[in-house]
Amino acid sequence: MQQRPNVFAILTGCLLSFFLLTPAGMAQAPVMVHVETNVEEGTLYADDNWLGVVSDAPFSISPDTKELRLLLAGVDTWTVAPVVAPLDASPGDTVTVKLQAPYYYKVESVPFGAPVYLENMDGRIRLGQTPLLYASPQPLEGTIVVDENEYMTERMQAGTEIWNRYVVVLEPARRAEPLIPASEVAWTPPRQRRRWIDVTAGAVAVAAGAYSIHQKFKADDLFDDYQTSRDPMLREEIRAHDNRALLGLGVMQAGVGVIAVRFILR
Repeated sequence: MQQRPNVFAILTGCLLSFFLLTPAGMAQAPVMVHVETNVEEGTLYADDNWLGVVSDAPFSISPDTKELRLLLAGVDTWTVAPVVAPLDASPGDTVTVKLQAPYYYKVESVPFGAPVYLENMDGRIRLGQTPLLYASPQPLEGTIVVDENEYMTERMQAGTEIWNRYVVVLEPARRAEPLIPASEVAWTPPRQRRRWIDVTAGAVAVAAGAYSIHQKFKADDLFDDYQTSRDPMLREEIRAHDNRALLGLGVMQAGVGVIAVRFILR
């Protein structure tokens, strides 16, 4: 007696063969990516997938990846937008992706709102006012100048790193005292030293310095959490602690300035 073919087994085999021969059933070969960048230290992502440190390239990634993102390393660079480049590659390709970061110049001052310039052989160019975050496709050449009316001018050599930060405390400009004819000079009794002012200014300077350091450490700890979780809510907290640290630094400098001025006038 002749056996009838198993129709169910035949249909199952056909469907399985069809699935394995389609692109959905075939494993796609990864894309090998080399990175050309001016960033020595940074974290690389394929879409939202962490790949590692950029210096560990090349990377083997999925051909379905839409873009590569490079985040700068360092606590102070969390406010900087990542460097992004699209990825257009087929399975099994080997490609080189350029991720060139701009050169950042962050200038902060106490008090804030001071004009910032770049001085070089071409003259003086206004970059903005503090707090300033200036991005340049090439390293700046010349001197960064913070020049505010009624304050001493501050000058710093422009750096050539990817991230360059400057924090200055502006000192009031001293005005020339008018000359008084000798005939008009009157004798006045010596003034009391008022030692309590020195003690108060010193205590304020110490407390403000400790507060500034505390806020900076909290910002650093939150930045470590941000690198791991990428929680956007942490960005505002980090910015708030950085601003408080800068405020504490300014108060500390003011207290030290009061003590220095009183010492000179004695």
